[in-house]
Amino acid sequence: MFDILAVTLLIILALVLAVLEIFFLPGITIAGICSVLFYGGGIYYAYSAFGTNGAVITLFIAAVTTIAVIIGFMRSRSLDKMSLHTEISSVVPSPITPILKSATWE
Repeated sequence: MFDILAVTLLIILALVLAVLEIFFLPGITIAGICSVLFYGGGIYYAYSAFGTNGAVITLFIAAVTTIAVIIGFMRSRSLDKMSLHTEISSVVPSPITPILKSATWE
């Protein structure tokens, strides 16, 4: 029973960190690296506790769940509520330099 709980918690923590990395933290951060480590740790622990079949089932469930959560989060209104909807209408005046037509390169 402890093995199932440990693998589940590792995968859930990895999933939360992956969502944070993809949607909220720009670039490759500690959350992304830890997410990969927790996924690997969960799969490795499932392999050592349940054997090859258990690890393959755990890997499949983790992959499907991760894809479903990411797609669900992208389709939800959560990102739309957080996004910026204002438009910039001001411009910065810049001097235009004339092109020299008399310069020839010989």
